[in-house]
Amino acid sequence: MNLKFKEARKKVWSVDLNLDMSYENIVKEFEAEDWIFREKKDTGRRDYIQNITSPVLKQIYDYAVSDQVKMDLINNFYTFKGIEHLYGGLSSDEMFTRTKLRGRFHKCMKGYELGPHLDHRLHVGTMIFYFTDGDIPQWSTYYYTSQDKKDEYRIPTGLGKGTCHINDYDAWHYACNFLDEPRYNLIIGLFL
Repeated sequence: MNLKFKEARKKVWSVDLNLDMSYENIVKEFEAEDWIFREKKDTGRRDYIQNITSPVLKQIYDYAVSDQVKMDLINNFYTFKGIEHLYGGLSSDEMFTRTKLRGRFHKCMKGYELGPHLDHRLHVGTMIFYFTDGDIPQWSTYYYTSQDKKDEYRIPTGLGKGTCHINDYDAWHYACNFLDEPRYNLIIGLFL
């Protein structure tokens, strides 16, 4: 596996996790997992895996939260010239030692909708990998420069494709699933 970043807009990148498997095979792995039911009145249903049993999914997860990916993510964030001001002047090495990279696989069901939002301030940034059969706009993450959805930018989906962003005042993002099939993804957070 390897991970590539490509700048999409200020503080937002598209990511590509090169996976050596088909969409059908990864869906079989997801379907065999025990999912924890989670539904919120205001956002809908988004289940998650508490304990990964699939060796394939475990390998993807372990890579996505590895020190190498953490360093690559931080180095990528530090290509943005203002990040030091957001986090008290921390160097990239200090950011590496003071942060944790954590994540979860999610299964977003039809009707799931998380409106435009920012992440909490201890959340330095987020990376999301989609496990879809091609680009599906109804499953994408949409970015805006404000809560009222200005300057929309959609990140394409695909098998191992996704996005990452620095959590800041102009990185509002929105996610949903309005299709009948579940939307599978892996959300990774870099936390102080």
